[in-house]
Amino acid sequence: NTYYFLIQIASAEDQDPEAAYNYVAAARKDYPEDKTLSEFEVQLLLQLNRMDDAMASVKDALADDPNNSGLLLRYGYLLEQSGDLEGALAEYKKAVEADPEFFEGNYYAGAIYLDRARAILAEINELSDEEWDKRAPQMGEQADGLYRDAIPYFSRAADLKPENTDILEILFQIHTRLKNTDEAEKYNQRLISILGPDWIER
Repeated sequence: NTYYFLIQIASAEDQDPEAAYNYVAAARKDYPEDKTLSEFEVQLLLQLNRMDDAMASVKDALADDPNNSGLLLRYGYLLEQSGDLEGALAEYKKAVEADPEFFEGNYYAGAIYLDRARAILAEINELSDEEWDKRAPQMGEQADGLYRDAIPYFSRAADLKPENTDILEILFQIHTRLKNTDEAEKYNQRLISILGPDWIER
């Protein structure tokens, strides 16, 4: 309890992640079986931008606690930062499988699909006229498939945080692109109820 108290003071009140990390490191030596301390360690290493140490720590922690959704999310984040989007997506999906009610896991998984779809559309816009005829239709279908893959994750995230207008707008845009008229209108009405009838012009 004393360690937790000191960690809380250092990280929240003093905003000193280095001191908080030192407390966590000391606590882990005394209580190596405490899984919450493992999560704190990874989070603080991320705050300190010590990515290699964070990667080693999260792998270590997951070996003892493989279904910890918070650790899986942080592992996915580290993989995403290293450029391994496929690996990151796999970890985010594992986080959701471990805890379907995990907002961040659903949001981050959906975001990977969304970013990949947008990257394809951006690539389409750069095609020459000749390449457009050959490649654009297939690339467009690929992007639409990724948008469809994103829907379940963003839909769950919207259920978990129904007032999050950013997610509602994403779902409106995805369903509009996919010509899911009824679904798009459903999210339009939800946005109108929160932001007003002119939300789309903001």
